[in-house]
Order: sequence, then C-alpha cells, then structure tokens
Amino acid sequence: MTNSCMQYHEETSYDRQDMSGHYLDWANQPDVYKEYPGIAPLPLPREVDLPKRPLSSLIKERAEKQGPLDITGLSRLLLLTNTLTAKARHPGGDFFYRSAASAGALYPTEIYVATCGIDGLEDGLYHFAIHRHGLCPLRQGHFSSRIREMAQGQGNKAPKLTFFFTSEGRVDFRQLVKRLVKELNVRVEMRQVGIRNQAKMCGGLGRCGRNICCSAFIDKFEPVSIRMAKEQNLSLNPTKISGLCGRLMCCLAFEQSTYKELKKGLPKVGKMVQTKSGRGKVLRHNVIQNRTTIRYEDGQEVETEIKEIIGAE
Repeated sequence: MTNSCMQYHEETSYDRQDMSGHYLDWANQPDVYKEYPGIAPLPLPREVDLPKRPLSSLIKERAEKQGPLDITGLSRLLLLTNTLTAKARHPGGDFFYRSAASAGALYPTEIYVATCGIDGLEDGLYHFAIHRHGLCPLRQGHFSSRIREMAQGQGNKAPKLTFFFTSEGRVDFRQLVKRLVKELNVRVEMRQVGIRNQAKMCGGLGRCGRNICCSAFIDKFEPVSIRMAKEQNLSLNPTKISGLCGRLMCCLAFEQSTYKELKKGLPKVGKMVQTKSGRGKVLRHNVIQNRTTIRYEDGQEVETEIKEIIGAE
C-alpha cells in the first residue's frame, strides 16, 4: 500500500538510463501508415484555400451554414486538422510530423470518416490515408445514426448531456435547461460540483511539478486542516500550501499518517531534554531527517540527531 506521495512517485517513475532489455528494432518496425490491400484511396483535392483564422471559427461557420459540405470543404478540414506538415531525415528512414500530436506514441491514431450527403462522395465509411491525402472506401451506406449512438453512449435511451459547474451559491438554470433541450433536442442535466472536484476533473500540475494528486490517484477527498501543515513544519503562507483549487493541498492529508509514525520517537516541542552537550529545550523537529533543534541554556540553538538525546524531563 502506498503511504506517501513520495513513495508513489518513486514507485511509478522510471530512469531513462536504467531501462535494460528495452530497445527499438528499426529493422523490423511495423509500417508507419495503415494500408488496406486491394483498396485504392480516392484522392482529395490538395490545392485548396486555407483560411488564416482559428479552426474553431471555421467549424462554427460550417455548422451555421445551410447546405451540404462538398469534397473540397472536407479536404480543407482534413488538411487543417490532420495532415503531414514536415519531413525529417533519419538514418533508419525519413519520418513526418503531423498537425495532430500523437501524445508521445510511436504511431498516431488512425482517422476514419463517415460521410453523409457530401457532394462528389458516396455515403459510407472511409479511412483517411494521410500520406496520400485520400479516402479508402470501406463500406457504403449511412452510418450517422450508429456513430451518434456510440458517441453518446446511451443505447436506445434518449441522449443526455451533463454540464458540470461551480458556484458559491445556488444557481437557477431552469430557463437555460429548457432552452438547451429545445435547441439540442437532448436531455440536459446541470450538476454543481465543489472547487476541489473541478480541479480533479480538469487536472493540472502542482507545486511539485507533477500531476495534482486528486487527478492522478486520489479517489476520495479526505478532510485537510491547517494543523497538518503545522505538524509537517510547512510554511503557513496560504499561497504555498494551497493547491490549484485554492484549498489546502490534498497531499497534506495523504502524508499525515507518515508524519505521525515518524514523530512517535521524537520528544515534544517545548520539552526539556538532556544531551551529551548539555540541557536544553526542544524548539522544532526535522521529521524527514530524524533530527530536532534544541536551545541550550547558554542560548545556542543546535540541530541534533535524536540518538544524541539521553533523556527528557
């Protein structure tokens, strides 16, 4: 069982210099591009005008425009969203960069296009051959209803959209929900979540530089108090012990049990102790290094190992 954030990171991290037995077999690598033997791709026009504005505005304009999409418009969308943008030389063979990132994968996601009512193209399911900028016809027919059903994941039930929102107080969305239902023709649910749940859903990087704990591995939120920060000798500056959500960092509670266990053998702060160097008062602890700071009777403050303490009063 993982008892601390540090233990979790140590168990799940890897060292590039210590990965024995792993190598890339360039001589027997799979084909970079997916091919369908015996099926010649239908070429798409490459010489199209590419607008110098955000893709989102182009898609919004297309959604508001009446009339079917033509094959030139389809080619333009594919060129803007998923195409080869540059070529790089490599001893094992040239490779290409794509407009859609592969998130570190050796082979990116394949693109399939279901067409319906596009001028110059039969309705059906196609595979986008990115290296040839063409469509390989796989099946003819109308697949829009099936794809919509799979995307919504509702089976035979009426599709449903759930909107999550945060708010300090209660918000009346009844009129908005009615309008959305009328415009989208789906069931709509507005669900209020807390600020910590928002951070968990959105994710992000914490102060440590890693993914925030709630998004990475914490399933249930535990109560977090300022006392935990005090016991862990952390700065009580809110900007330094608060997470992305603005609340106290979850890792304070996640590591609290570890600090309690490590503190069992330490003398309490404020106690008088006797060491080989003399008698003094315990000021603070360094739990991680198993040391404590003592102020001796002559006013000198010294950080001492616990094993040097002879006894406590």
